[in-house]
Amino acid sequence: MQLGCALTQWAHVEDAVRAILVGGIVDDLNRKAINVGFFSVDGFRAKMDFAEAVVARMLATKRPDQRDRWTKLVDRVRRASHQRNKLAHWRVMFYASSRSGRRYALEHWIQQKGALRKNKNQPKDGALCVRDVVKLRHEFFAVTCALRNFLHRIAGEKEPFPESAERPSNPPTIATLRRQISEGFMFRPQGSPEVP
Repeated sequence: MQLGCALTQWAHVEDAVRAILVGGIVDDLNRKAINVGFFSVDGFRAKMDFAEAVVARMLATKRPDQRDRWTKLVDRVRRASHQRNKLAHWRVMFYASSRSGRRYALEHWIQQKGALRKNKNQPKDGALCVRDVVKLRHEFFAVTCALRNFLHRIAGEKEPFPESAERPSNPPTIATLRRQISEGFMFRPQGSPEVP
């Protein structure tokens, strides 16, 4: 559940990058063409390269005071993208005897040869467990807020999120996550059949 939420939150990051890309284009026909172009590009790295170049060019003529902020945002988005790739491409491992919150782990497919582990019943160093995944979701949300605020700033509009939303919050405790996940499984829309 948390992995799905984190990956869904990443989609909002991509959409915020797209919104900044088309935000500086005034006529509707070109805006539609840029949208099609952005979504036609395979892979986020290439999309980001495209957006970075176009937005940097627009800022050079329209808002040179925002170029440094854009550069920092691009770096932040690229770091977040690297983390998103772990969520999408690492394998899921199960450690039955590990403690709560560390039984399921995302781990890189390739491990260092000959790396010694103290306990083979625990996730490997660098593995992502449930709180790590939630922490990344919070980072993706904060990046989305920073991008949306930037879009409004360059348009001369009021920013929709407080500056504090641009910083990720800490993930909840395992007990809180357990309760949220249980509540999610127990939710049943009115009129839906009982699950045996």
